[in-house]
Amino acid sequence: MGGGGVVNEPFWTDGERTIHHGDCLDLMRGMEAESVSLCLTDPPYGVQFMGKAWDRALPDPAIWSECLRLLKPGGFLFAFMTPRTDCFARFCVQVEDAGFDCSYYPIQWVYLSGFPKGHDLSKAADKEAGSEREVVGSNPNARPESQVGYSLDG
Repeated sequence: MGGGGVVNEPFWTDGERTIHHGDCLDLMRGMEAESVSLCLTDPPYGVQFMGKAWDRALPDPAIWSECLRLLKPGGFLFAFMTPRTDCFARFCVQVEDAGFDCSYYPIQWVYLSGFPKGHDLSKAADKEAGSEREVVGSNPNARPESQVGYSLDG
């Protein structure tokens, strides 16, 4: 293999298509240059989605250089990315720095998922500040204790 990395045994293959499972940078480094028609990826967006550590930053820029090395002439990189301008701009800079031509208008698939639902910014600010909110009133939809099948007293 041309790149000097380690390519594990295929996870799945049908003779024409092959799926490998592992660290993408290690796998790509073990593949022949100009051997791929399409790099399709959904990398972390760097937005700390739901506070998850895996989404703290964009991927290592070396990944985009490896994608370019692997692509056949005329090949494409299809990378999913958040439509947030700050994240998309950083992503574009990384891809251009790797050598991709981004002078064309990107294909965009933008949809609204409605997530997160019911996010109260005032509650989030209080939580961040460590403040406890005053309970005002009661929930008119709360079931009486006798209907839930347990008692807090016993």
